Amino acid sequence: MKKIIYIIVGIIVVGALVYYFGGLSGEKSETTPDGTTPEENEVIEVSTEEIIAAFDQNKSEAEKTYEGKFIKFTAFVEYIGTQELMGSSSLLLKPTTEENYLGTSIQCEFNNDSQISGIEIGQDVTLSGEVEKENLGIIFVKDCQIVQ
Repeated sequence: MKKIIYIIVGIIVVGALVYYFGGLSGEKSETTPDGTTPEENEVIEVSTEEIIAAFDQNKSEAEKTYEGKFIKFTAFVEYIGTQELMGSSSLLLKPTTEENYLGTSIQCEFNNDSQISGIEIGQDVTLSGEVEKENLGIIFVKDCQIVQ
């Protein structure tokens, strides 16, 4: 019986890893002749509170509105993570400096670690990136850039 449970747990873990590293990273968008993606021409400026409220109130409508779109937003850094095997890094962001904030967060994925050098936990940063999906209270944003 224990062996069956271990097999099921293993399948779930492998499935989650495949989804996270394969499904969320996905393929790069097609580029236009000028080298930009079509979505880069339209960057939606949105407050962190606004996008989080949209996903909290109606996830499917928020995904229709934001998924695949580039957004620009400002948030507070809650956690800085690196994935050494993938050569990428991420920031976990929240809309407030409140220490005990437990609501929906945004995870911004960067293509390499150097993009977030100098960023510190608690810092207020402005970012842009392409919205993916929300899963378990985290809105995933890929191809993030720090906006000066």
